[in-house]
Amino acid sequence: MIVKRKPRRPPRKPDGRGDQMTLPPYTKRVRTSETKVYNNQLYNSRFGPLEDLDVEQLDSPQAQTPREATKNVIPRLSEAIVNQPNKNQQGAKAITGEENCQGAASRSFRRTFLQYIRVYKPDVARLLEPKVSGDHADKICFEFGFNEWVTVEAFGFSGGIWVFWRDSSLVEVLHTHPQFILLKITENTQKQWFLSVVYGSPNRSLRRDLYLKLNQEDLNICVALLSTGDYNSVLCRDEVTNSNSFSFNRNAGFSNWIFGEGLIDLGFKGPRYTWCRGTKPGTFRAARLDRAVCNVDWKIMFLETKVTHLPMVNSDHSPLLITTNPNIVSEGNKNFKFSAAWLTHPDFLKVVEENWRREQDVEVNRRNLAQKLDEWNKNCFGNIFHRKREYDEILAQEELLWFQRSLEEWITSGDLNTRFYHASTEAKKGAHKISSLKDDSGNLLTDDQEALDHIVNFFMNLFTEDTIISPQELTSRKFPELNEAQWRLLNRPFSSEEIRQALFDMAPLKAPGPDGFHVIFYQKAWATVGRSITKAVLKALDTGEIPEGWNNTIISLIPKVQSPESVKQLRPIGLCNITYKLVSKTLATRMRSIMQSLIGQQQASFIPGRQTPTRGIRQGDPISPLVFVLCVERLSHMIEEARRIGKWNGIMITNEGPCLTHLLFTDDMILMGEATVQQAEIIKQTLEVFCKYSGN
Repeated sequence: MIVKRKPRRPPRKPDGRGDQMTLPPYTKRVRTSETKVYNNQLYNSRFGPLEDLDVEQLDSPQAQTPREATKNVIPRLSEAIVNQPNKNQQGAKAITGEENCQGAASRSFRRTFLQYIRVYKPDVARLLEPKVSGDHADKICFEFGFNEWVTVEAFGFSGGIWVFWRDSSLVEVLHTHPQFILLKITENTQKQWFLSVVYGSPNRSLRRDLYLKLNQEDLNICVALLSTGDYNSVLCRDEVTNSNSFSFNRNAGFSNWIFGEGLIDLGFKGPRYTWCRGTKPGTFRAARLDRAVCNVDWKIMFLETKVTHLPMVNSDHSPLLITTNPNIVSEGNKNFKFSAAWLTHPDFLKVVEENWRREQDVEVNRRNLAQKLDEWNKNCFGNIFHRKREYDEILAQEELLWFQRSLEEWITSGDLNTRFYHASTEAKKGAHKISSLKDDSGNLLTDDQEALDHIVNFFMNLFTEDTIISPQELTSRKFPELNEAQWRLLNRPFSSEEIRQALFDMAPLKAPGPDGFHVIFYQKAWATVGRSITKAVLKALDTGEIPEGWNNTIISLIPKVQSPESVKQLRPIGLCNITYKLVSKTLATRMRSIMQSLIGQQQASFIPGRQTPTRGIRQGDPISPLVFVLCVERLSHMIEEARRIGKWNGIMITNEGPCLTHLLFTDDMILMGEATVQQAEIIKQTLEVFCKYSGN
């Protein structure tokens, strides 16, 4: 263990804010009474001009890709920064981090680090694995221009953590460890939270010690905690380039620590991976080793936090820019959205009854009621968060509100789970937010309008009908005919009870359509609104005409992967109005009664609602799964026809058994045939014809 010598400038005397703690011999806390900040002239004389390094221009595709290394070892830049409000920033805060700098003594590294400091103006910064120690490290730390810092000494060329900050009243050092430093951050003398800066050892056994020691209970962390650093671990296969090399056992300690401590991954914007090595296809490796995680208290304290992976410059790790209070752009006037918490008010149903006219059109009623409920919420019900006192019913209202927004599938009756649902809502909001996309050429689209136009054009082309193909390519095989009893069952008149049953079979708090009313509103107010809703839905079913506005839909783009970069990684989901869903669900219930007669035994394993196609059928529509099953059944017809005429040779399990050609499951299929090139061509041709007609 190396004991650090005194710095060139002696630290100030302890002020009672934690300086008197006994630091381990591998740790040093430094204070400067006069910050040593270099001007451009002195800086340029030591490191060379800055003209060739412009961080503002580093978001080009070239900056995101590995560059040819000119030396065997690529210096790695590492920092973590917290920005506090100042005169020029209206409450903007940021934390940036770049992990694992190998070679903090190199000029190129220090020039890059200083330029990041100048651009983002952080209040707290960190460097990991600096590969420098002793007096040399002291000199480098002085040059970065911070008032104070604490360091965990590197052991040779391994490990090491440096944390810098500007405001002497901001940070208190609480605990140090060879793999982390724990700090207390105090803002405006009132808001306090903890920050742990982590460098996880590449050694698996040493990382186990990190997870044992970095324990909130043992460290007396009773309030908000943010943990950021290089953990040298990943959570899933998507966080490495070579998924075959991913090991659950190697990373189990990291995932168990996050779960056991109740931490939330803050996600990220920018490139997926924070570390890379190798410049050729055969040697290139990358992973997301660096991240920021927090507990529920910290997430609630900083709801709008953003984490950005900055470009790799003179480093094989990306800096992390963590903005805790970014400039929030107003979303303008929001449309009406029903609040489930209103149901707990004793006067709610009375308000609905007074403002719902049974003789009026449903759409007119909904618009009028939405306006009245907004007024009632402001004048009578009030904002939940401003009414928190000692009454249990108000706490229950808030819990129900956050449960609705979180979209969690369960709720514990009698438990106050407000903080959990609140954190769940904010975590999902951050994970699902699309910050930027790339166009078809790989260019980054950061302008909102450009990204919107790109998304619209993509889906317009996707859902546009293709050139008509000759029907002769399709099989002549048809669906079985319905018998007279099935036909009468399918075409019998719709009843009021079917409408009511369809409504009460729906999940109460699924996302609403454009009208803003959740299913739970209709379920709770059915005595008042049921008659007019039933009358309107029955008319639509009998005449086949959907009233104007019913079919309006909100298209929500759900990411298929974390931090999507391409529009192809987004799945469109339709959020329909409840009245339209009642029409669709009632029809789906009727159709389900005859599906067994129309679908072959190869689709016996289909589970409704688990899979829908990517063209022509709206996800979120209750009837979509059944239409998808019928479409896929046409593929079964084509395979069976190819087998019947001798083109597709299936597999015979026994001499007397059936010939197996395919099995269709929820989201995949098994195709069986002889292991010959000719059979592979037949299978390929059959699938190509089906894709042409199905739009895939």
